[in-house]
Amino acid sequence: SGKVFVSMTEARNYVNGRAGTGDPKHGLLELENRAFLNQIAALDCAGDACQKALFDLEPLPPQHPQPEDALAIPFGIQVSDDEATLVVTAAGSDKVFTVDARTGDVLGQIGVGWTPRGVALQSDVEGRPQKAWVYNAVANTVSMIEFESPETMTVTQTMAMSDPTDPQVKLGRAAFNSAKASTTGTFACVSCHPDGLTDQLMWNLES
Repeated sequence: SGKVFVSMTEARNYVNGRAGTGDPKHGLLELENRAFLNQIAALDCAGDACQKALFDLEPLPPQHPQPEDALAIPFGIQVSDDEATLVVTAAGSDKVFTVDARTGDVLGQIGVGWTPRGVALQSDVEGRPQKAWVYNAVANTVSMIEFESPETMTVTQTMAMSDPTDPQVKLGRAAFNSAKASTTGTFACVSCHPDGLTDQLMWNLES
């Protein structure tokens, strides 16, 4: 129907201000340890021009989510056939979650393997989410999820794939990609260094 949904981790450099200048008033303290906002952008391009809405997946500062409710680093998105539900991976939180495609409300969430990224979705005859397969990139597994409703999901099977990675290297990758070391559970090392590279932003991490 002309809509596009984009997963986003919004760097809050507009709060961090003159990062890297040595100004003591700019750092993680001012950011309240919320270096990123986890969001989904909804673009409606059915008309003459695209209209944009932002879905915040967590409370905005100064309010913070409980760590168990955080949805860090939204990544893969699939839309149900009835276009009512988004099924999204939270790569930094090791979760899959569902979102009302019209309002942006988070409907449900469930834990899967380390660093879920890809997701394939099967809808039922009425277009509602029925089954999803989730690629857990660091765990190198595929989780199968069945839906009773967008709010209620069950992981029914986890399939391990052949993985020659050294176990200690694998643990290091999991830690690098995990947001659990953040006090708010909202960002990870990989937020600033996607796949070990750099985000080209200047951060002042002094507090």
